[in-house]
Amino acid sequence: MAMLMRGARIGLDAGSPVEISVKVAGTQGEAWSAAVLLLDASDHALAQDEFVSERRPASRTGIATWSRVETSDVFRFDLPKLDTAARFLLAVYAPETVRFEHGAAQVGTGEMVVTQAGRETHRLELKASDFGSDAAVALVELYHRKDAWRLAVNGGGFVGGIRVLLSHYAVPEAARSALTGSGPAGPNI
Repeated sequence: MAMLMRGARIGLDAGSPVEISVKVAGTQGEAWSAAVLLLDASDHALAQDEFVSERRPASRTGIATWSRVETSDVFRFDLPKLDTAARFLLAVYAPETVRFEHGAAQVGTGEMVVTQAGRETHRLELKASDFGSDAAVALVELYHRKDAWRLAVNGGGFVGGIRVLLSHYAVPEAARSALTGSGPAGPNI
C-alpha cells in the first residue's frame, strides 16, 4: 500500500468502485464528521444532491454512498456509473459545538484509506501539523480527466469551520442546515 501526502494525485481503476474511509480525532478528543460534496464544473454544489454524509447516506442516484465501519466514515463511489463531468470533494470537520483557542491546532490524528477491488491501495496519515488552526478541511477530490478517474489530496482548510467551507462551494442554506444537523436531511432538499 502506498502512502499519500498533500498534493499527491493518483489514478484509479475506472472499472471498479472505490471506497474512501476516513477517521479524524480533534485535539480535544472529539470525533470529527465527514461529508462528500457533489460539485459541478464551476465548483458549486449540484442542485438537490449537494452532499452525502451520515445525515444523508446516499446521493439521489446512488452513485455515492456513506456508511460507518467501526469509527470510520466510509464513502463508496461507483466509478463505472459516475458522470465524468461531476466532481466529488471529501471534507472533514469539527463539531460546531467545540470551541478552540485562536491559533490552536484542530486536527489531532487521523487517517484516510483508499480501497479498490477489496484491496487497500493508498493511505494518508493526518496529523495536527498538516492542518494548523482549520476547523474544516477539504481533504481529497475525486475527478475525471483524460479518460481516467483520479484522486487528489487537497488539504485546503477553513478556520471558520464547515459552514464557511459549504459557503465557499455555494451549498444552498437548506442543505447547509441539513448537513450540520439544524435542518431536515432527506434525500431531496
